[in-house]
Amino acid sequence: MLQRNDTPIATATPTQRRLAREHAERMKRWNVPQPSLPKFQPVPVVQPRPILPPDPIEQWLAECPTMLSASLIQRIVAEEYGLTRAALLGRARVAHCVQGRHVAIALCLEMLPPEAASLNKVGKRFYRDHTSVLHARERIKEMVKRDSDFAKHVEDIRAKINKAVG
Repeated sequence: MLQRNDTPIATATPTQRRLAREHAERMKRWNVPQPSLPKFQPVPVVQPRPILPPDPIEQWLAECPTMLSASLIQRIVAEEYGLTRAALLGRARVAHCVQGRHVAIALCLEMLPPEAASLNKVGKRFYRDHTSVLHARERIKEMVKRDSDFAKHVEDIRAKINKAVG
């Protein structure tokens, strides 16, 4: 007999037979008792690795002074403004992000050596074109002239960058 009691298997169509077989297979799977969970096995204790002597290359790198770069300036300005470096470089037009980005651009133009501080090269480091870099520089110059508190803030950031470079 198939699923319906009124259709004998002898008169069922091939599709009805296939569906009946599939249904029977499903019912078998549903009625299978679930395997019991394994008993608690304690986690093996991992032995600590032996402490290796310090790597001479790591020591040498730690002694090397930090080099002045656009990424260092970006990182310090982002920390100062409470942003991530990605937010500083991103496309956000929120005033807080834009001001931090403009300060970082102006400091890059001012502090980096001339071969790394062209409008195009700084623009590439900030994913902007040279006109955006030019606008940022002019805007920060104007704000420094107008607001002495902002000028002190920029000077503090400049001092942090110089301290990081050593």
